[in-house]
Amino acid sequence: MLGESRFPTITFQIPSPDGTAYVQILENPSGGIYRIIFQLGKAASSVNAWADALARMVTTSLNNGVDINTVLDELSNITTGKSVWVSGDMYCRSGPEALYIALLRYRNENLLAELSDTSEPTPRPPKLFPVRG
Repeated sequence: MLGESRFPTITFQIPSPDGTAYVQILENPSGGIYRIIFQLGKAASSVNAWADALARMVTTSLNNGVDINTVLDELSNITTGKSVWVSGDMYCRSGPEALYIALLRYRNENLLAELSDTSEPTPRPPKLFPVRG
């Protein structure tokens, strides 16, 4: 889209059973999510098409008042018969779960940034919980 290069962008690279997922989160000037770009598989493949459709639906939801935690609840535990190690004790079991992991990391990074902006002592950072199974 025209002019999107002006928005701060955070990119996450997440291994998934369908290949490496690239999730770009573009932030609007107020720090909220403006758009999510989710690429998975080869260009013009069916898996990349549904990844794009899912990203558009999540973007629309977030831009229309749906809380990120609600989106995370809906994306978690969408699984296939395969799993891929991501980091620590976290595994990715599907393409949609790769989007879940990226959004979870984005949310947790924003929580840490908010905590560091306060003058109070910083509590322990939130733990990235493993995907429930």
